[in-house]
Amino acid sequence: MAKAQVHLLPAARNTVMVVDDQSTSRAILEQVVRSLDERVVVEGFARPVDAVVWAARHVADLVLVDFMMPDMDGIELLREIRKRHPALPVIAMTGASSDLRQSIGVLMKTLGAAAVLEKPFSTSALIDAIEACRPDLKTAEGAP
Repeated sequence: MAKAQVHLLPAARNTVMVVDDQSTSRAILEQVVRSLDERVVVEGFARPVDAVVWAARHVADLVLVDFMMPDMDGIELLREIRKRHPALPVIAMTGASSDLRQSIGVLMKTLGAAAVLEKPFSTSALIDAIEACRPDLKTAEGAP
């Protein structure tokens, strides 16, 4: 009988994956995450496909994902992430038109998103969502 091979993924190390095709949005999200804890490693991706490849070999502690992206939308990305990491907290973000936002939000929540933020959202709304998913990432006393 052949022995099964086990491939262990590296343990999470305070890593947050940010997936947003818009560079300005991604940079702001990364900056907010880093402001919560200087020990956090942020892995940013413009292309969801690159995030899927990374997630196949690494483990994150939290994912921030935009809904509307080229090549693969947030729903497809969330499904791919769930295949590999079913319990990984995901915060979804959408800037979809107002008539689609509620449907997208419900679908993302059904697929396991811990929170859905509607763009534009405030920094405090993002921080609240992050802290709800990862209580160990708290703003420093007196921080914005």
